[in-house]
Amino acid sequence: MNLQQVPSDKEFRECFIVEDSNLLTTADYNSQESRVMADLAHDEAFIDFFLNGDGDMHSFVATKLFTVSFGKEFIVTKDNENKAYRQKGKILNFMISFGGSAFTLGKTLGISVEEAQKLIDAFYEGFKGLKQFFDNNAVLAMNNGYIRTNTVTNRIRWIPEWEEFQKLKVKRFNERTKQDNSKLGSLSGRIKRKSQNSPIQGTSGDITKTALVLMREELLKLGIRPTKRASIKLVNVVHDETNIEATKDMIETATKIQVDCMEKAGSFYCNKVPLTASADIATYWVH
Repeated sequence: MNLQQVPSDKEFRECFIVEDSNLLTTADYNSQESRVMADLAHDEAFIDFFLNGDGDMHSFVATKLFTVSFGKEFIVTKDNENKAYRQKGKILNFMISFGGSAFTLGKTLGISVEEAQKLIDAFYEGFKGLKQFFDNNAVLAMNNGYIRTNTVTNRIRWIPEWEEFQKLKVKRFNERTKQDNSKLGSLSGRIKRKSQNSPIQGTSGDITKTALVLMREELLKLGIRPTKRASIKLVNVVHDETNIEATKDMIETATKIQVDCMEKAGSFYCNKVPLTASADIATYWVH
């Protein structure tokens, strides 16, 4: 079963229950990929928000974005007269981190490609560190055919499209067909998008995996081994979320280990922006 595709509605999540009288602690990172993105890019605006902001990231992004776009201060909150713009800020923020194009953004928002590109340009004007970070990664990927996730693990993601791109690129201009040129542009876009999202998603994955290692070490220190009847056991991992089942008398201990290890793992990779985790305890999968 692909647990990432299970709807978050209670009627679906209640199907995943604990054994006997145990409890389930579910913890996930707060804005993991956005925090990783801010830290890797050394983007001052994002870093300042995560250190000193009010917590509503999408309102913050929308405020920065539309202040630049409109050429005057434009405050967006969840409740003020500009609240409708918050959703656009949310969409753009996620699409940027996933390498979305103006075409995709335009289709999502129901606007022209030109209008979408203007929003993207305004976004980068508000977050200059991100633009430099993405540009540097694009150059690395276009020149070498791979991208690194971070300087801690130094994992490499090879980009399969690069070899075909190079073959077309070395063709003499007058020998290229229209189809070649179209393919060249398409491959270039795909390489750049992968160079953009791989460090963010790859580092986020590294952090979650590191957290699991730390949890295991802490449980072993308590003499708790991964057996079916263990008083604390890791039962599920989905993206940036971990699920631990524990007996009632050990649930608080389990939750503390879980959150502490997740946050400690984040500190190995992110130096400026802390990664925080929040947990909920229930008899079923609540997230």
